[in-house]
Amino acid sequence: MTDLRTVLNSKNLNQLKLACKLLDIELQGKTRKSDILDLLYDKLNKKETLDFVYTCLQNEEIENFKLAAANDMFNNSYDEDYLEVFDVLGYINIKNGIFISDVIYDYINSSHKELESKRKRLALINKYFICFANLYGIVPVNKLADIFNRYERNHLQKRELKDIQIISNIKLLPYVIIDDYYLVNKEALYLDENDDFFFELIENQEGKRYAILPKEELLKYIDPDYFEKTPQYRKMQTMLSLELGLSKADAEELSNDFAYMCKADMDFDFVFQYLEDKNIVFKDMAQCNKFVSAYADMQNNTRLWENCGNTPVEIRKQIR
Repeated sequence: MTDLRTVLNSKNLNQLKLACKLLDIELQGKTRKSDILDLLYDKLNKKETLDFVYTCLQNEEIENFKLAAANDMFNNSYDEDYLEVFDVLGYINIKNGIFISDVIYDYINSSHKELESKRKRLALINKYFICFANLYGIVPVNKLADIFNRYERNHLQKRELKDIQIISNIKLLPYVIIDDYYLVNKEALYLDENDDFFFELIENQEGKRYAILPKEELLKYIDPDYFEKTPQYRKMQTMLSLELGLSKADAEELSNDFAYMCKADMDFDFVFQYLEDKNIVFKDMAQCNKFVSAYADMQNNTRLWENCGNTPVEIRKQIR
């Protein structure tokens, strides 16, 4: 294995500074690469640092690291995406080859049974947070514990929240935690260039209660593309088959697309342009009206970020 200092030296100055930031290393005015490398080297040699990194890992990440360590760069038996956490922290560099430090190699290949409970706990919390990000879009940090504690008897602790925040900085996740204040689905940050969507979403959510789904249903939102196949969704499928003569497969494909449009709150101009692109033409106004009614029903029963995961129908019930 390669010496840790050699691995770190393969990083440029900005990469080393990023690793220091993620590990809460104060640079104390130091700007030379050699000085920053020394600080990082000392930190990464400490058992408590390696223990924390280990508790951040999923089983797949550990397994892929071991596969990468056991094979050369031309072997494709491992998945580079699962090695990201090591790359960010300076343990591994995938560019001209794979450089794995002796420190991390020896550590990962040792047994750490005393850390397994914490590692599984953080993985569970992270799973919930991914589901929250996909269902709600944005959640104030002070609400996270309240929502999490509705599902788990072992309540969320402040230290665990801090750990998850660090993990969200060093791993590729669908959410970020901004300024200790918001858990945000990354899509909410990148939907437009001016961040208007992000601030409008916060404003639209104000005063609304967060939807609390059955645990089994909530955890399905680990998939960012998941949506509930509601009775209204089934009604759309049936209408497309009976009214337009579409096959079951085609009706399902269109219904899925309409479900995603409802999640994105697309207007009817967009929907009708989509139909035109698909060469779908209604035979008369009555048939068109049936479609409009079916789509409106789907939209009114779709969970939306702006409604804190509630459907428009549920929100109307809240304000009565």
